[in-house]
Amino acid sequence: MPGAEVVSPAVVPHSLAGPLCGATGPGARVPAYRATPVGEPHHSPLLALNKTSGCAFDSVLDVRLTKFTDLALRSVMRLAVCADDEVLTTREVAEAMGVRHTHAAKAITRLQHLGVVEARRGRGGGLVVTDFGRRASVGWLVRELEGEEEVVSCDDPPCPLRGACRLRGALRDAQAAFYATLDPLSVADLVASPTGPVLVALGGPPPR
Repeated sequence: MPGAEVVSPAVVPHSLAGPLCGATGPGARVPAYRATPVGEPHHSPLLALNKTSGCAFDSVLDVRLTKFTDLALRSVMRLAVCADDEVLTTREVAEAMGVRHTHAAKAITRLQHLGVVEARRGRGGGLVVTDFGRRASVGWLVRELEGEEEVVSCDDPPCPLRGACRLRGALRDAQAAFYATLDPLSVADLVASPTGPVLVALGGPPPR
């Protein structure tokens, strides 16, 4: 529920950005990230570094998220809007997201390890978001899915500026600010109206 307590310590996956942010029609612009394969950058207008922050340049920071994180976020959002009598399987989540079953399975497994999603066994079983998962901080969840990597790598290959570089510190601060904007949001916040109905429209399980 909106305003619910956020557990632990707006960004919308690109494939859902238009309908979920209410941006429709030709030329609609949505301030969201675009997920890309590991190691490839995407472009985001969310964060900017400027001279007043102490950085030596004035530019927009490219925040990097992986397709794995994007898929995991979309999956938990879809599961979070399931009705009490609606339980999805991993294959049904994959079909709703338009991805391969193997990719969805890896994302769901990670969400289970984090305690965000659990699998119910037996007839009519499937995946459900836990109470913890609904209250979980989106910032915490993205950190867990992304890992501890920095925005840029200064060690592979070794950068000759490592000993006296202001850029790395500025990028660390910007990355921390990016996560900080997500910390107050819970998974339940992400699926509040008008997002929820759009997620439900992505599809559900066939009659059993």
